[in-house]
Amino acid sequence: MPMIKIKSVPHTQHAVDTKTNSSLPLRLSTQKLTDEEALLIGISSLRTVRSTINEKEYWAITSLVSYISYKQSIREDTVWAILAAQLGVENVKTLASARYDEAVRFLVDLDTTRVIN
Repeated sequence: MPMIKIKSVPHTQHAVDTKTNSSLPLRLSTQKLTDEEALLIGISSLRTVRSTINEKEYWAITSLVSYISYKQSIREDTVWAILAAQLGVENVKTLASARYDEAVRFLVDLDTTRVIN
């Protein structure tokens, strides 16, 4: 179980996971969360607890890789290699759960002609 420490930031406090260095804003009990804030905090908390991406996240990334491969006329294994190099992992299946959004954002913006040429 990762350790959590509290750090002060002007006007708020954050809980920081010392293992992943991710932080979540804390609220005083008198403050109410919007539904969106509660959802985002819940998702972030779950991703902090899980160590690697789950099957649905992996298949979402796989779908993006296939789409990029098709649209940019490049082999899928090349797209996988570019993604793995960008994220610094040997196999995307071992990607830390907290980095899933980073992987998706990278793929959405990926222009392979700029990477390869």
